[in-house]
Amino acid sequence: MAVDVKKHKSRWLFWGLAVFFYLYEYFIRVSPTVMVPELMKTFNIQAVEIGILSAAYLYAYAFMQIPVGMMMDRFGARKLLSFASLVCAIGCAFYGLTNIYLYTIIGRIFMGIGSAFGFLGMVYICSHWFARKQIATLIAIGNSFGMIGAIAGEGPLALSVLKFGWRVPILALGVIGFVLAVVMFFALKADDDCHIEQHEEETRENINVLQNLKEVASNGQSWLVGIGTFLIYSTTTAFAALWGIPFLQSAYSFKKDTASFAISMIFVGWIVGGPLIGKLSDKIKHRRIILIICSILGAAVMALLVYKLQLNIVLLYILLFLVGFFSSAENLCYCLAIEHNTQKSKGVASAFINFILFMGAAGIPIIVGSLLQMDWTGGYSNGIPIYNTTSYKIALTTFPVTFILAAIVFFFVKKSPFMSLPGTAHTE
Repeated sequence: MAVDVKKHKSRWLFWGLAVFFYLYEYFIRVSPTVMVPELMKTFNIQAVEIGILSAAYLYAYAFMQIPVGMMMDRFGARKLLSFASLVCAIGCAFYGLTNIYLYTIIGRIFMGIGSAFGFLGMVYICSHWFARKQIATLIAIGNSFGMIGAIAGEGPLALSVLKFGWRVPILALGVIGFVLAVVMFFALKADDDCHIEQHEEETRENINVLQNLKEVASNGQSWLVGIGTFLIYSTTTAFAALWGIPFLQSAYSFKKDTASFAISMIFVGWIVGGPLIGKLSDKIKHRRIILIICSILGAAVMALLVYKLQLNIVLLYILLFLVGFFSSAENLCYCLAIEHNTQKSKGVASAFINFILFMGAAGIPIIVGSLLQMDWTGGYSNGIPIYNTTSYKIALTTFPVTFILAAIVFFFVKKSPFMSLPGTAHTE
């Protein structure tokens, strides 16, 4: 008997678990930003090595995107999300116990591999268990909940690091990942059954995931959307999740916890902006215009933050909030990817966008770290390299530039054939 997924009593539970895992992996993703000095001191490394440590997670995340998208279309969410959470837990244990820099990279790679299932798992649940007209809003709301993990990975985690050191919180995250893996394995049984039923039907229709990938990759709109996604999201991955706290400590002489709570306003902006922009997009049915406007405004706000130093604390918080608010338009890119490709390839389309996003974004922390290193005067404090405010201004110029480039790319994206009927080609 066919499962009526749109009325299934457990669909909100499935969505909630997928969102919680996304929250968890986001906590893991941003955690190094409050540990930069401790990591530099523990492993005797500098800005470039910190950038590489951040990039290790992002590259692993990126390389897994297309395989994960194909596996989601083939196997469904239950087994994959449970496995992903377990891999994250193993990565946390590896990362938190080692005294060797190379092994921290390996631990972050494991975290990146497991985390790669988070957002795509949430998108999969949204697209399989809810009506098409709800998808943009649910993805946006889910992404906003994920940002709660990012907020917890800033100020609250900074306080925990100050009290317990950097290892204990990471190991605690490993325990949470293991428990979550067990819960999802047993709670997502209905999703597994439904997916088996759907996959048998798709097999009869000779749907091939490799063919889906070929179709998505041969669509020029997929590439434009992916590049635009990477550019608009770079500020979140490299500023909010890594260099923002050290910048505020240098430019404003903030303590770590103060700087951490300030940077967390970017993720508060995501929480507020995601649902509002998603709802607006569903209403006016014109996603690319919203993306262009938000990219331009994001560039203006980042320019103020980088170049207009010693801002009033209230204005600083407002500007950081606006960075996240305008960046949250990035959620619309996944809707564009789905709408510019066929219904049968929605999992692969989302994965393809995430692949381009994180392949590009992984290089940004290294670029910023290299620019900092180039202007470094050679100063140390308690064994930790010190980078002055001028160095940060030079390095962080990267972010207004990426926002402007995003606006240019989105200008060339076609207006999506909004809400095409399932099973039809979304091409113009």
